[in-house]
Amino acid sequence: MIIEFLGTGGATTTPRPGSKTEASRLAREKQTPPWVRMGPGLFLHGPDVLIDTSEDIIHQMNRAGIDYINACFYSHWHPDHTAGLRVFEGNIRDYSSKPYTMAPPTDVYLPQQVAVDSRNWLAIWDQLMYLQDGVQVVNVHEMQDGDSVDVPDRADSSVKITPFRLHLDYVYGFMIETNGKRIVHAADELFGWEPPEGLKGPDIAILPAGLFEFHPLTNERILMPNHPLLKEEASFKQTLEMIEKLGAAETWITHIEEAFDMTPEALAKAEERFAAEGKNIRFAYDGLQLTV
Repeated sequence: MIIEFLGTGGATTTPRPGSKTEASRLAREKQTPPWVRMGPGLFLHGPDVLIDTSEDIIHQMNRAGIDYINACFYSHWHPDHTAGLRVFEGNIRDYSSKPYTMAPPTDVYLPQQVAVDSRNWLAIWDQLMYLQDGVQVVNVHEMQDGDSVDVPDRADSSVKITPFRLHLDYVYGFMIETNGKRIVHAADELFGWEPPEGLKGPDIAILPAGLFEFHPLTNERILMPNHPLLKEEASFKQTLEMIEKLGAAETWITHIEEAFDMTPEALAKAEERFAAEGKNIRFAYDGLQLTV
């Protein structure tokens, strides 16, 4: 199985329209990863599983050469993770085929609270019902906490995916198991999370950066101590503490917000510091692939 980071930005992508940060300036100049960061998304090649659909998903699929989504799991209802859900309508139709054909519908899995929230926010449930009952391009599955799904892949094996609630219980992470390997993926919202024993020691952890309260190189304060976001979002320092407790063999950081002006050069230097401390912590970029 190959894990591909389709997008490693957050609620704000890089470049951000109108932004004068160095990160956005470089992204406009270079126009490619690692300078450009689209909205959050992860794809598992083999089982062809997508996690979350940012508004950039169509561009991400074209860039990654993805022609079909077998299954999709949603971590939570926030628009930077769901706004591109209409992708399924175009994903399986080929109007130019002779005879006209449609690929099998995509299985869309909603963890328990995500299913509840989808009925209350952004008309997500209504959109999914249109895609399921109106144009028949998805099959929606509501999960209960503790449920797992075994998704077959093209190598005649399967990938087991188990959602788990984070501390903010409207958002889920995923335990992904395949070929004797365990991957812990939390797309966003680590605030207050304590990794439980059953998740510790994975082969790979994929976690959001959180808020860069301090610059990781200079330790210069970026956010004031009383900034309201610090009351509801994990800081990068707190993320590093969670990484230590989780104890993954390797950790990849994603969901990197443009506003903190983290250029690829700065992140590379931070990686060097982690390596010098014996920590296998790196920053993901759009298009990065990991073979599992």
